Amino acid sequence: MATNHKNENPLPPYIPFKTFLNFIEGLRARGIPSQVDRSLMGSLSGTVQGNLLTTLRYLDLISDDQTPTAKLSRLTSESEKERHEVAMEILDAAYPFVFRGNFELASATTKHLTDQFANAGATGDSLRKCMKFFVSFAEYAGMTVSQYVKTGAKRGPKPGSTSAKAKKTANKPDSGIPPAAPPDQTMSAWHTALLAKFPELNPDWPDDVKAKWFEAFQVLMEKGGSG
Repeated sequence: MATNHKNENPLPPYIPFKTFLNFIEGLRARGIPSQVDRSLMGSLSGTVQGNLLTTLRYLDLISDDQTPTAKLSRLTSESEKERHEVAMEILDAAYPFVFRGNFELASATTKHLTDQFANAGATGDSLRKCMKFFVSFAEYAGMTVSQYVKTGAKRGPKPGSTSAKAKKTANKPDSGIPPAAPPDQTMSAWHTALLAKFPELNPDWPDDVKAKWFEAFQVLMEKGGSG
């Protein structure tokens, strides 16, 4: 029988939810063993193995002697409905400090949820990780999580990506100078080669330099057209 960990006031789970879910999915694929121990977690570091076992105990998925509980069996069920139902039960039992009183996850703010976890003893970066695990688990269970709850900063596009380049271009001041037209397909080969070597217009050049560039470019285009 699993120990009632709520009386011990342990810190809520703070491992990455993906690590937890991958392990659960692995058990669903291979079947529940007679004991859940570190030998099933060979690909994980020792620290992560310890945190995962602590998480499983906190959620009442294994007992103190590492024996699987009925909840673990249901969480690895082939039925998606069954998995989501037991996930709701696990959350309700493991996070009484969240669901008590008038707290509503569907309309809560980040501060409101933060206060719930802070009152449970979570602090610093662990608090953020605890919240992130909880929110991910709640979403997995099909619960509605408030759009006002943020558990991590959103990442922008990576430098050099198409989105980043598009944003950079959009933010660049308009010089008012139209881009040079592509070379005409009817131009002679020598003229096309010469045009390719022609310096690209720099909007930051002084006005007199840009004027000379336009004059030279116009002459070059006229010669190409007459060829």
